[in-house]
Amino acid sequence: MNGAHVVTHQLDQTRGLLHYWFVQYNPLYFFSALCVLSGTFLVANDFERMGWEQGQILLTTVIQAYELLLLIGAALLFRVAGQRRPAVILGILEVFFLFDPTFQTSTIATLGTTGLAMSAAWAVMVVVKLEILAWIFRLKTSPTALILPALAAVGVAGTPHVLGLAGAANGTVHLIATWYAVGLVAFFLWTPPKVECAFTLDRWGQTVFHRTSKAVWMIWTGFYLYHLAAWLVEFSITVKLSHAAPFLLLLPFLSKKEISVWAGCLGAVVVTSVTPSTVTPTAILAGIVFACHGWRTQQHRLLVGAVMSLYLAAWTIGWHSWPLPEPELSLSLTTAAVLFVMAWRLQLPSAVLTGVVLMLPIWKDIVPRDALGLGVLLIAIGFLSLIVGVAIYWTEPQPRQLDT
Repeated sequence: MNGAHVVTHQLDQTRGLLHYWFVQYNPLYFFSALCVLSGTFLVANDFERMGWEQGQILLTTVIQAYELLLLIGAALLFRVAGQRRPAVILGILEVFFLFDPTFQTSTIATLGTTGLAMSAAWAVMVVVKLEILAWIFRLKTSPTALILPALAAVGVAGTPHVLGLAGAANGTVHLIATWYAVGLVAFFLWTPPKVECAFTLDRWGQTVFHRTSKAVWMIWTGFYLYHLAAWLVEFSITVKLSHAAPFLLLLPFLSKKEISVWAGCLGAVVVTSVTPSTVTPTAILAGIVFACHGWRTQQHRLLVGAVMSLYLAAWTIGWHSWPLPEPELSLSLTTAAVLFVMAWRLQLPSAVLTGVVLMLPIWKDIVPRDALGLGVLLIAIGFLSLIVGVAIYWTEPQPRQLDT
């Protein structure tokens, strides 16, 4: 009896282990995905070697059919069989395939008009598949939860076409694509999309749901960066220091500290100085980031950074090579006046100091060189001081009248 009991116990353990590995955590799903990915790369390379364009179209269609099968399987398991765990695994696999890990978008971009039509269809199918996933798992999503992936799909599908047409300017196109990707991430961090279940989850279910949601966005971000890196190799693009600017400008969105905003924005402008033609657009974007964070956090010193960034953008318009052009007197005076008004309205000593520093290089054009000029300047300062003094007390609350 003891021997039979031991055998029965061992069989139960074996059944439990088999259930754990082949039912609860079914490896066949991942094995299936691995086989499809490996097979796709092998077949695609062979088709490319043979120059068979129709084969690339067929392979892209096969990948779409596999994704459709993943969606059907997830729907059957989740909405019919009530098997949530395996359905979620299939859903995650579809998330993995959604942003083209096989690089078929780059391949079909070489097929001319046919490839352009297929790329447009691929981007549309991304949106359709997202809607189907939301329906399968009964998710309620905000508009941005659909808009952001849709815009990312346009970038993934469209960039290879533009790179193929850009020729020697493909480095600039790739830099724009990098800014585009970082812009989507910044928008995501600034206004996070909302995804909620339409049914009640227990505590563990909520934990799994939130972890899965974060993983989905990280997977999609990783694949976009993966495509950016692959395009560098595919189109023989040289990476420049200015490619780091978008990621530096993302730093303020990753940390709420004021020092992060200054470091990210100033760092982005500094690294783009090696490519002077990119300084103006980078400075404009830095000014926008300064202004947005200054407005949201009420850290008014950041508004000084916004003004100076826009000043730099206006100063460097049309700048293509070192050295820097001389700043226009009217631009410097206007910027200094804006800073002084900000200092008065927001009680910002840093704005006063910045305005004074900004005027130092042009002081030689303002200081009079004879007694007449000095007298006129002193009279103007006297009038201005009187007006400012009255304005300061005009804005102060009236003091209480003493009883007589």
